Amino acid sequence: MKRIRKVYMDIEASYTGLIDPEKDRNGFFKDYENWKFFCDKRCNEKNVQYQGIIGLLILDFDFDENTEVYKLLNKNFVQLVGKEITKERLMKEIDGMTDIIGYHCRTKPNWKGYTGYDFGVINGQFGIVLDELPGVSCTDLELLAHGAKMFGGLKSVEKQIPSVPKRRSGIVDGLEAEKLLLEIASCEDENKKKVLWQKVLGYNREDVINLVYIEQYLKKLKIVE
Repeated sequence: MKRIRKVYMDIEASYTGLIDPEKDRNGFFKDYENWKFFCDKRCNEKNVQYQGIIGLLILDFDFDENTEVYKLLNKNFVQLVGKEITKERLMKEIDGMTDIIGYHCRTKPNWKGYTGYDFGVINGQFGIVLDELPGVSCTDLELLAHGAKMFGGLKSVEKQIPSVPKRRSGIVDGLEAEKLLLEIASCEDENKKKVLWQKVLGYNREDVINLVYIEQYLKKLKIVE
């Protein structure tokens, strides 16, 4: 048996730079140093403090190299929010990982020269290149999806895979999640804020959990509990 620790990751961050996405959409998303997990913003005519999210699902397996079956030993879901998101905390949570998985996450360009987003933002903030860590295998599920003739963003690919659970958060995409996080930052009603946090954390959780189903489908992984 071989011990495997898979980490599935998705982030919510806010842009603080000067690039207009209407004029340079590619440059906007690739301006990694100006995507922040905690920053001052302006919302509803107020100066507010935005708090982003890093969602992590950590799965420990025994992998039988003869049968290629993954036996699930342990699972842990972690969400770091705002000031909790530090280089030290992130590295502590992913310690011991052998595999890291995301969607549109890579820092390495594909054959067309396109990179992803999540790992670039983390590198821009903390100087950690997740897909260059020694001894760690990195999978960007976007590239596997393209190989299977599935195109578009994460939500588009989810709809093409029957095993992926339906979303319940009610949030359509990252832009809506961004608006909700800013609304949370400007909200003075603690009960409303709690409801909004539950919604946006639920959205991030869906993004992370669904990566497992997509990977299992595209790689034809055999997993047992």
